[in-house]
Amino acid sequence: MVALKNFNADVRQYGDLQWQVADRLARNQSGLSEQRVIEIAATAVEFQTVEQGIEFVDLAVANPEMRVDVLHRKVLFGKDYEQYLVIPRVSVKLSTAEKRAIMDYCHEQRKPLSEIVSESVTSLADEVTEDDTESDANE
Repeated sequence: MVALKNFNADVRQYGDLQWQVADRLARNQSGLSEQRVIEIAATAVEFQTVEQGIEFVDLAVANPEMRVDVLHRKVLFGKDYEQYLVIPRVSVKLSTAEKRAIMDYCHEQRKPLSEIVSESVTSLADEVTEDDTESDANE
């Protein structure tokens, strides 16, 4: 349990990992390093359903060379996985006034910051693909 908490701060206790998922991992862990088993278990607790947890465990066991965060997204997004761009967490240096203005804007728009960032990236993608289309047409 301590190892799980060290890997994933959201893990409160091992009991959060559904027993069916834990059993699946226990039966299939041979040949995996202790670190890999901990990564799989600590990530499996994040799924909302037993089915997703088991699918994740099966993928993670079958693909030990793949990072667990990549496999986590594959299970969450399913067949649409390739259509998603995962934006990394970044820290942006802002003054206190700028941070307050951003939070006020989110409140006024009644949207979480993640949704606003997603909309901005989608808009940027439209803009740059438009630029590519225009430059291709001019050639």
